Formats: sequence, C-alpha cells, structure tokens
Amino acid sequence: MRNQLTAIEDVLFPELKEFFKTSVTTPSARLLLEAYPTPNHVAAADPADLHRIVVRQGHATKLAVRLMDLQLAAADSAGLSTDTDAIEQIQEWLLYQLRLVESQIEQVEAAIGAVLEDWPAQERQVLASFPAMTMLGQAVLLASIGDIACFRDDRQLRKLLGWYPEARESGSSLSKHRLGRSGNRMARRELWLWVLELIAPRRSDTPFRAYYRRLRDRGLAGQVAMGHLAGKLISVIFNCLRSGTTYDPQRHARDLGIADAWHNAEA
Repeated sequence: MRNQLTAIEDVLFPELKEFFKTSVTTPSARLLLEAYPTPNHVAAADPADLHRIVVRQGHATKLAVRLMDLQLAAADSAGLSTDTDAIEQIQEWLLYQLRLVESQIEQVEAAIGAVLEDWPAQERQVLASFPAMTMLGQAVLLASIGDIACFRDDRQLRKLLGWYPEARESGSSLSKHRLGRSGNRMARRELWLWVLELIAPRRSDTPFRAYYRRLRDRGLAGQVAMGHLAGKLISVIFNCLRSGTTYDPQRHARDLGIADAWHNAEA
C-alpha cells in the first residue's frame, strides 16, 4: 500500500517528495494528504491550519519554515490536475487502509507487551539490554528459547533458532556448507532482521557492528559476515541468559579483542 500511495503522489503531487524526503507515506505526509488531497487544496490552505496539521499534529517540525515553499510548489505543481476523481478516491482508500493497519499493529504490540509482562522479569531485562532489541524480538526469542537451562551450550541454541551450518553434499570431493534448514523459522527471520538493524549506518556503533566490520575487512562477503554476526548474537544471548546478567558492551568488546577499534569508532 505504501508503494501504491507513493506511485499516486508521483502522478498527483510529484513535488511532495522534495519536502518529505524520507517517504511521502510518513504519518505527517499522510495527515497532510488526508486534509488536503491535491496540490490545489494545499495551495489554497490557510497557513495556520497547514501548520497545525503538519507541524503540531504531524510533528514534522523541520517543515515549519518550509510551509510557504510547500504551498508555492503546490500552486505550480507539475502533477495531474484534471480528471483526478478516480485517483483521489484510490488515494483516500489507501490512506484509510494505512491508518487502519497501523492501528491494528498498535493493538498487537499492546497485546504482546501484556503477554511479556507474565514472563520472568530477569530474562526480559537481559534481552532488553541488547542494542536494537525490539519488543517483538523479545517475544519471539523468549517464546522460542523457553527454559535456557535446557540447553547444554550455545550450539544447541543455534540449532533451535535455525542458525547453524550443515554440510551440503554435491557428489564431489569438495564439501560445502550452508545455513541449516531446520529450527524455528520465525526466530531465524527475527535474528536476521536484528542483524540488519545492528549494522545499519543510522544506528549508534556497537561491538556487534565493529565485529561485522572486522569480518568484512578480512574479505568475507556481506551475507556471510552477517551470518557470523547472527551466530555471535546467539552465543552472547546464551551466556547472558544462563548467567542472568545484562549485556555489557564494554566487556563484549574486550572479549572480542576489538575494544580499541570500537572505542575509536565511537569517538
């Protein structure tokens, strides 16, 4: 739906992306489109009302000084200006559906949070101490792991979470390995998304990202390095849950032998 709405704005109001650079489907942009569905509506809007909707309700504070430019761009828009009834109806429907989906997501997250409250507080605190950990991530990992005492070592935990290498038979003398196909698929997907978030440039630096950079510097391909990082995450989770201690980035950096590199990156 977001892609569809973006495509509509490319036709109806192409200049909008100059003001909402992240996406024209952000909450603030959608509030604008719900109140003023076409460039003509934006151009004719009362500046005070426009400020109230975009800046105060949409929290797009950076646009406060550009609202006049937005109205000028709308008045001179290169977008489609005739026979737009059908496309406006589609836009209205997409905006409604996105609002509905976000409301449902909020309800699901609230339900997940309520269920997590019944989980032992210490285990929740351990996972919450990891960087870029989300409430959904906590729920998926805790539900998948269950009682950490049931695992002899981190290799068993990797097997359960679907993050382990298995030999691939090719009929030749050369043996190759690939990511195992058994284990909890939801947990494996959540770990992969977590790794993506940890190495994202917008995220503050962590020992995990420093470890990933070291692997890349050694010549490992991106996805291979991400796989190693996911395995490292599971090992650290195992040790923290078994000991009942929260994640300590300083200690982790020392254990990885990257304390100096990580501190330099932080600086």
